[in-house]
Order: sequence, then C-alpha cells, then structure tokens
Amino acid sequence: MKKFMQSVFAGAIGAALLFVFVAYAQPSESHFAPNEPVPVKQVSMNSGAAAASGVDFTRAANLTVHAVVHIKCVTNGKTLNASPFNNDPFRNFFFGGGGYQIQTPPSNSSGSGVIISDDGYICTNNHVVENADKIEVVLNNNKTYTAEVIGRDPNTDLALLKI
Repeated sequence: MKKFMQSVFAGAIGAALLFVFVAYAQPSESHFAPNEPVPVKQVSMNSGAAAASGVDFTRAANLTVHAVVHIKCVTNGKTLNASPFNNDPFRNFFFGGGGYQIQTPPSNSSGSGVIISDDGYICTNNHVVENADKIEVVLNNNKTYTAEVIGRDPNTDLALLKI
C-alpha cells in the first residue's frame, strides 16, 4: 500500500508541474509581431507577366501530347518449387523426386514513356519493363506496337525501347 501511495503522490506532483508549465509558459519568440500584417502578394492569371507575354499551356500541351505513350507489359507466370526438400540428394536417391510446384499467374503492369526519335526509340522507366515478357506501346492515336528493350539501367531507373 505504501508503494501505491508513493506512486499516486509522484503522479500528482508530475501533473501539477505539467499544469503550471503549460499555464504559465511563455510562447517562443515569433518572427512576426502579433499586430503586424503578414505580407501577401496576390497573383492573377489574367494580368501580369504571363498574360503580357502570351504564355498558353494548351498550345504547349498540344505540341507535346503526341510524344507521350502508354506502355503495357505482361509477365508470364513462373513455376516455383515449393518443397524445401527438392534439392536434397539423399531424399531424391532413396525416395525419388517429389514435392510440389506452384504456378504463379501472369501479371500485367503499365507505365508511360516518351518518344525521343522519329525512328521509334522510346524512353521509359526501368521498373516498368524490368521483368516483362511482352511489351506493347499504345500511341496517342490508339495504334498499338510491340516493343523490344534496347537497354536498361537500374541505377538511374531508365530504359530504352524500340518499336
């Protein structure tokens, strides 16, 4: 009972100190005075430098949209040995092979890329095409082409395709 009362007393002292600290603690120094207005600059897209220079993002988008492609990848299923004893020569000699295998289903993935030359080279991310068995490229006009991987660099996550 004595230890319990000591714990309750220590908790009460801690709660009182916390209350005093929170109630009377002064806020830290602020960069702005409380009554000083915060400077705010309002920007309008209808006035200023953007409107004066004639910047139009729709024009830029229309010029580049045909270079962006959709990449669809298919990875065939794999057969995995699921038994830990498949590589045991003693077991295989006396009892034959065995164990069981698991067939993983095919998987689909997709990503995007950019056509970088007129002869069909496409730059994309390596993780999009890394283990793909079949790669299809869909252009902006919905034409589909089969692509092959020319080169990959996992360090920079870049891959080069050719259609």
